[in-house]
Amino acid sequence: MYNISLHFNPSLQQRSVLTYTCSYDFLFSRQALTYEDGGTALVESREICRHISERYAEQGNKALLGRGTLERAAIEQWLQAEQQTFDPPIASLVFHLAFAPQPSYAEKEVQKEEARLSKVLDSYDRTLDKSRFLAGEEFTLADLSHLPNSHYLVNMTEKAYLFRERKNVWRWWEEISSRPSWKKVVRIQEEPPAMPLASDYWGCSLVSILVVFSELLSVGSHSGLYLKSVYFHDSDALVVEPK
Repeated sequence: MYNISLHFNPSLQQRSVLTYTCSYDFLFSRQALTYEDGGTALVESREICRHISERYAEQGNKALLGRGTLERAAIEQWLQAEQQTFDPPIASLVFHLAFAPQPSYAEKEVQKEEARLSKVLDSYDRTLDKSRFLAGEEFTLADLSHLPNSHYLVNMTEKAYLFRERKNVWRWWEEISSRPSWKKVVRIQEEPPAMPLASDYWGCSLVSILVVFSELLSVGSHSGLYLKSVYFHDSDALVVEPK
């Protein structure tokens, strides 16, 4: 068993037959990260995050998906922007500069993606000059979805200046990366043995999902839900067990 738990529970021995009322399997295939809940499978990380955020909104951060239709529409716009304009260049940079075996062979690709990301961040900086977070004055899924790759770029490459030289982007980054939910997930990754998140194709998706769980399932014992254990079993499944 590959243990990366916050509070390891050795009594849960089965991966596919779970007897707990609230238990979840993340099953990894070569195509996708799959979330199963009550026999229904979701395979796209943003949809998984939306589902978890809505299902547990009353137990945790009620603002993750917005407090009304207008806020939710704004969040959805930013989720699309992250997926279509922010993620492609930053994911490419993180891969080439942090994880590729021969990063020097991709110099032209790195230059191209840096230019693309710079334009995106210029737009973000203008938005963040007018609001505390991307979709308004509260931290939402729009901000959360940017955490994993931004973390890798800022902390594992020499391109942190792309954020730092933009005053509003850097202020925003420092605030969202200081959230307890994110710090908890960073600690999970750093616990020995090191959790191989970002080096795998499903890495950033899993990190985003863990942050959503952390936002929603660790907001005080009065809710009856908290992030109890996170661990791998037989190297192919991750179980998050809320109590």
